[in-house]
Amino acid sequence: MEKKKFDHFKLLWLYSILFTTIIILIFMISAGCTPFGNYSMLNYDAFHQFMAFCSEIRRKVLSGESLFYSWNIGMGMNFGAVIAVILNSPFNILLLLFSNEDICISVSLIILLKIILSSGAMGYFLTKHLERIDNTKYRSLGNGLLIIAFSIAYATSGYVCGYYWNFMWLDVILILPLVILGMDRLIYDGKPIIYILALFYSINCSYYLSIMVCIFLVLYFFTYKYNSVKDFFMKGLVFAGASILAAGMAAFIIVIAYKNIIYSNTSKDSLPAFGWFGNIFFILKSHYYLSIPIISQPYDGDANLYCGVICIVSAFIYPLVKKLSLRERISKILITAFLLVSMNNTVLNYIWHGFHDQKGVPNRFSFLYIFIIMLMAFDVVILIEKENIRKFILSGIVAAFFPIVIYFFNDYNGFVSSKTMLIIAIGMSLIYTVVLIVRMFDEKTYKLTTYIVAILVALEAASAAFITLKYNELNDTGYYMSYINGRKPAVDYVRGLENDSFYREEISDNIIDNESIFHGMKGYSLFSSVVSSDMEMTMRNIGVKNQDISFYYTNSNPFLDDIFGIKYIHSLTEDSELALEDEKIYDDGNNVVYYNPNALPVGFGVSSNIKNIDLSKTGNATFNQNLFASEAAGVEGVFESKNNVSEVFSQELQIAWDENSSSIKILGAAAEELPDIVTLYAAYDIAESGDYYFNCDFHYLYYVSIAIGEEIISENENANQSIHVGQLEAGERLVAIIEIPLAFVSDVPIYLSTYNADKEREAVSSLAEHTFQIESYTGNTLKGSVELDDDQMLFMSIPYDRGWNVYVDGQKTEITKVYGAFMGIDMNSGKHDVMLKYVPEGLYTGLIISIIAWAVFILIIIFQKKKKNVERGISDCSADA
Repeated sequence: MEKKKFDHFKLLWLYSILFTTIIILIFMISAGCTPFGNYSMLNYDAFHQFMAFCSEIRRKVLSGESLFYSWNIGMGMNFGAVIAVILNSPFNILLLLFSNEDICISVSLIILLKIILSSGAMGYFLTKHLERIDNTKYRSLGNGLLIIAFSIAYATSGYVCGYYWNFMWLDVILILPLVILGMDRLIYDGKPIIYILALFYSINCSYYLSIMVCIFLVLYFFTYKYNSVKDFFMKGLVFAGASILAAGMAAFIIVIAYKNIIYSNTSKDSLPAFGWFGNIFFILKSHYYLSIPIISQPYDGDANLYCGVICIVSAFIYPLVKKLSLRERISKILITAFLLVSMNNTVLNYIWHGFHDQKGVPNRFSFLYIFIIMLMAFDVVILIEKENIRKFILSGIVAAFFPIVIYFFNDYNGFVSSKTMLIIAIGMSLIYTVVLIVRMFDEKTYKLTTYIVAILVALEAASAAFITLKYNELNDTGYYMSYINGRKPAVDYVRGLENDSFYREEISDNIIDNESIFHGMKGYSLFSSVVSSDMEMTMRNIGVKNQDISFYYTNSNPFLDDIFGIKYIHSLTEDSELALEDEKIYDDGNNVVYYNPNALPVGFGVSSNIKNIDLSKTGNATFNQNLFASEAAGVEGVFESKNNVSEVFSQELQIAWDENSSSIKILGAAAEELPDIVTLYAAYDIAESGDYYFNCDFHYLYYVSIAIGEEIISENENANQSIHVGQLEAGERLVAIIEIPLAFVSDVPIYLSTYNADKEREAVSSLAEHTFQIESYTGNTLKGSVELDDDQMLFMSIPYDRGWNVYVDGQKTEITKVYGAFMGIDMNSGKHDVMLKYVPEGLYTGLIISIIAWAVFILIIIFQKKKKNVERGISDCSADA
């Protein structure tokens, strides 16, 4: 019996993984990336936001706690929504293999594994694609090397190198080639299984990027050849049905995500005016070697497009490749053009991003452009032949000198100077052009240039990845984590005191934005795109430090600490401001913990008048805190306005003080040329001694400083917050130095108030008379009792959420949104047992849809298997005959 020859082509995807792994390992070792040093792949939101959520889901899984809700996020939050947006990847199982202290290693490993496996997925797709478009060249060793080279380039594109810190997006990059492979099988062979599973995986891991994928798939559907109009519509129905089925299979997570999104700031975005971000050549420049990828920037008119210079060179030659149908060439060219136009157009950009205004991470759908332009380049390299060589030479020359056209309109943004970038771009374009033209001469040159192209593409991709990743602002997490992990003894000490009771604690000097979440503290700090818009606005209106989609404990005040139940406050150093109000209970030389004896429990009785509070009327934080004291507790004067501004001035703008609106009015420019950041000054001559607070209610605030006399006593970057100025004496002069971006100049409301500690204690003492006594709690339940007086309701310092089910004395009771974003529960006077249980809104609806969809999918598998058996039986009968 003849021994079957081993088919190396079946392992090209594995070879792609192997070579990409070698490149990544060289990068990690040279860059000192964990576990080979202190640096890690966690930067930007991956470090400040996502790492803490990874820590939380790890803690929940290991403890067996409910995944529906988390008490440790923003005073309580729908954790199902966090999973849906950030954590729903099977790769996250790796979090369980490492300790919480080593979470940087586990998350970095997850990122790198996704990048490496993306190469394998692309390799597998290109292998099958080559077999379909030209089976005669399928087994060529050179073409096998081409597949590996293009796979490496796909996995290490500028998009991946720039945006990898959004590691939940990498699952979509990984699965996209298999989605397109599945679509090929669906359209050509009538086999939907791979397509449905791959699209389900994409939607399940990142419904957000999958919105873009689905739009792309609709466009890509038109690239296929159909036998007739009827064939087009019949296959269109099958394609639509398979896509809907994949979405239905993921409905259990999609519905939860959707129900959360409609209450977030994302839902408040509106269709922008039709316009353009700039000239299209500004985007096109990023195609070239040594381009610095975008990591995060406010300008929306830029994109990460680098995936090898051969791709943009091939784009000019692609229309002439006659082995491809005219329909396919035209449709793919139109798709790439449409994607480019969408990156530069305000309305199309908004639609591609799921009817959402992108912030800080422009053109998140550019990975789709990279995929299709790489596929077009691969087809050019494989299918180019000696057909009308003059036209090919002309197209090649245009491609080679296209970098000059781009340079005419704008400079290149690269790791070297713009002129050097231009020279390199022209040189590489010429090399690829010459190689592709020589490739057309005869069979010998075709074979020789196959190896040359493969080597050039692989070396370019590997070197670009190495340079880009190494200099891509890797985070020295070893340094920061030493402080973060150093808090553990203090955290453990407090937990030892409390014996698993329900209490809240916070960090006054957090190292990362979500550090309290990382430590499993029931605090209120939160940085997340899934935060409730009501909660975000409420925290801003009462003076908590905030920015877009975030708010932090830093620089809170005694009244907020008390009503929100912040019982323990952690600090790396002794904080004199905290020491004035709270008792120091722990100090190991590295960490200090303060105890707040006045912290109220999570629920307490308040006057029903709290329903009358409307926080949207003013951004005066101390006024809004006064409202709580007066309406909930009946105590006036916790804060007293002292908004007697003596003088306002600016060197750049003409300004005036408007006492009625308590704002600095912008009258016009004071100079012909203005800087990007303008500075306003507001001076107060202090008439009365007291403990002062200042806040500036300006959304785009860049920087605010407080000076007393000649001394700067407080500096707060990007700080929309109530700032504790401290004790001032009559006769002193306070100057608020306010810096705002010129692009967002408008009237600036500012407020100054004094704090009355005796009134604050009176209000808190009144609220403490009717507290909610907790009997038990779990990850998504809270049980206890409360005794109320007439005309009182139960206030819970838990964010209002429609997922909460409340039972008073066993009877289901409606909840009311009070004080902007919190839960209020109406009940009669007297003592009551109260039970709260949380189930994410839309969970059951999503589960029912998913169960039905999976049942249909199983039936399809059974049908396909029976169909295959029938076809095999017919084939055997024919052979016997």
